[in-house]
Amino acid sequence: MKIFKHSIFATALLALSALSCDKAESPVSMPELSETLTYSVELDQQTKALGEGKSINYIWCGAYKEVNNDGVVSYTLRSESLTPFVDGIAQCKIEMVRDQSYKVVFVGQYFENMNPEPRPSYWIDEGFARVYMPTANDATAPATNSDNYDLFTYVDQVTDFRPRAAKNITLARRVAQINFLADPADLATSAIAGKTPEQSSVTLTGVPEYISLLDGTVSDTFVDVQYARAPLTNLYENTLATVFCLASETSKDVNPSLYIYNANGETLKEYSSIPGIPYKANYRTNVKVSYKF
Repeated sequence: MKIFKHSIFATALLALSALSCDKAESPVSMPELSETLTYSVELDQQTKALGEGKSINYIWCGAYKEVNNDGVVSYTLRSESLTPFVDGIAQCKIEMVRDQSYKVVFVGQYFENMNPEPRPSYWIDEGFARVYMPTANDATAPATNSDNYDLFTYVDQVTDFRPRAAKNITLARRVAQINFLADPADLATSAIAGKTPEQSSVTLTGVPEYISLLDGTVSDTFVDVQYARAPLTNLYENTLATVFCLASETSKDVNPSLYIYNANGETLKEYSSIPGIPYKANYRTNVKVSYKF
């Protein structure tokens, strides 16, 4: 799945700078009516999840023209940009036509720099202005124990756009973090028994399929997400596994399964369908599990 046209990605990789393209097919573009608006973008640091957005390396920005036909409002993507996020800030430039109304949406996430184009951790459906949760059916499954699935968004309403100075905005975290923790005594005992956890994977049953960038709503369709097995990290003390998932600002429940492996990939422990674990955007949920043998 691709977010941009190949030519746009090529520009991003070669120049490593802001880029944009006009997707309008009609009428013919009139440069004298177009203006470039600059946004100074930061991430909200008042978070209740671990990671602090350090994995975010690009900001995607899309300007959606607003059309009101007899009370029926629709939006069409007219331009977009992809801007490197460096040292906690980005200067996102987006082209708009004067005297028109827009919703300008922003997505801050991790992009892996790979030829021929950067690959995002979350897929953006440009036409519907949605960010989708990666699943096992995608080209690549999300990984356990990775901060690369942190995600921040923002939407700006621009009415009758006219040239103006740069605007400062702050993106908010739209994902929940779930951590699975072991008792230190259990880990010490497992080491003596030769069953030290080295890798883990997680499956979540019932997380939102997507979030809408235009109005911030969360899908009422839920999917099962299988996170790829990955080595444990030392970021969080006594953590057997950690994952991120799309979430609303209202607490919901998810049923996770946790799998623990040794260095050779052999299963040491399995926790199936842990019931009723709460999760919520910008929060972390710590789930304590027994790691006794």
